[in-house]
Amino acid sequence: MRNTHLLLNSFFVFLLFCSTLFAQEAPANGRVIINGDNFSQFKALIIPELHDLISNNLLYLDTSKDLAYQTKNLPSFVNFSSQNIINTDDLIFEAVSKVFNKGNTNYSLIFSPDTDKDYGKNLDAKLILWNTYSSAISQKHLRTNFGVHSFSKNMSAALPVISGTIERILSNTPSSDKALPQLFREKISLQEPKVINNYSWLTFRFITNNPEFVWIYSPAINKTRQMNSTNRSDQILSDLPEVDDLFTWSQDPHQVKARFISTVRALAPFPTSSAGRLFKSENNCSGIEDAGMSAPNVSKWNFQTKRFPRAASWSPTRAIFVPRNLIKIQTYSLDPYYTDSVQTLYIDSELMVPVYKISYNSLGKRRKIVFGGFGMAHSADSLRKILYPSFTVSINYEKREAYSIDYNNISICSDTNIQETLKDFEPQKLAAVNLNDSSSAKKFRHAN
Repeated sequence: MRNTHLLLNSFFVFLLFCSTLFAQEAPANGRVIINGDNFSQFKALIIPELHDLISNNLLYLDTSKDLAYQTKNLPSFVNFSSQNIINTDDLIFEAVSKVFNKGNTNYSLIFSPDTDKDYGKNLDAKLILWNTYSSAISQKHLRTNFGVHSFSKNMSAALPVISGTIERILSNTPSSDKALPQLFREKISLQEPKVINNYSWLTFRFITNNPEFVWIYSPAINKTRQMNSTNRSDQILSDLPEVDDLFTWSQDPHQVKARFISTVRALAPFPTSSAGRLFKSENNCSGIEDAGMSAPNVSKWNFQTKRFPRAASWSPTRAIFVPRNLIKIQTYSLDPYYTDSVQTLYIDSELMVPVYKISYNSLGKRRKIVFGGFGMAHSADSLRKILYPSFTVSINYEKREAYSIDYNNISICSDTNIQETLKDFEPQKLAAVNLNDSSSAKKFRHAN
């Protein structure tokens, strides 16, 4: 009888041990909502920097065991190993040159990492950062509308939405300016509220290690001013996040020293567990439809849906968190005036997109947590695949403010006439654009 009790006790201990292992590996089939009540059960699958948000019920994670689409074996422009890296600029230059020889490109990585080997020995951390710009390079021309909901110091009350557009265009054929070859140009223009209509940023980013060119147009004084590249990261308007928080991490890789830390298995955000759909839009571009965080005319934040009664207002309610292999990298700013001295980044090891950013000031105090989701969309025949940004959340601990950003009406123009389109990406053109009358601005207002 005593032996029977011992066997039963051992069996129950074994079951408890197994259930703990399964809980740590992935949510069960179907969906699991992780919050402060069951946080300890799934703690091993959550990056440490999110522990306090979830255990205090500020952030709920709607989880799924896997994505419903394939993310492996993405093509690349350049194969590399750390043994034959001579000059990072030369590799970037080669990758961008190859893009111009391609036609209607799929989403591709700039570099092809050897994922079967130890990242710490076989991957250069700086090249992983460059890979996070793969979508911008492979797609040539991205245009998306965005909406920002900002939250007051108690992080609960949403202020009126600020809307605008972001455009990134692969700049020029590299051979056209070998002295100062541009990687891309980026234009951010605000639309609403009307008092800030046409407030704009223009950035030139370079393949070589040169400071960015940054211009800001203010409609209040009707002037365009060139800024120091450091000022790009400044919070110029109080109700907006820092520009480098867009798409989770948008900093110039040249301006940081990067160090590989480890690879981790953790939950990462996605707009939906299924792939989006590509469709032909105006000017022979591709639009994107998804049923998740980029879906128009739907509520997607907790202050709108009240889906999670105890969660913060900025918590996303349509996002899905899926177990993924992430690369953990730490960056150190080479610019003493940059707002973040140190950053910890978590990058999806297959898609090579940044999903988490935790930033610290010069005293080592945490400034921000930023996280965001990217989705995959494909054509009806599944021959063309595109990665697209869906949403970003930025929590600023210094200012006790939070921002939720969603990207809508995404348009990707891989066949764009680069030379012709670049004419609109000049500093003297910032004052000439009136976004308030554009059809895209009206569509965005309707969607929100």
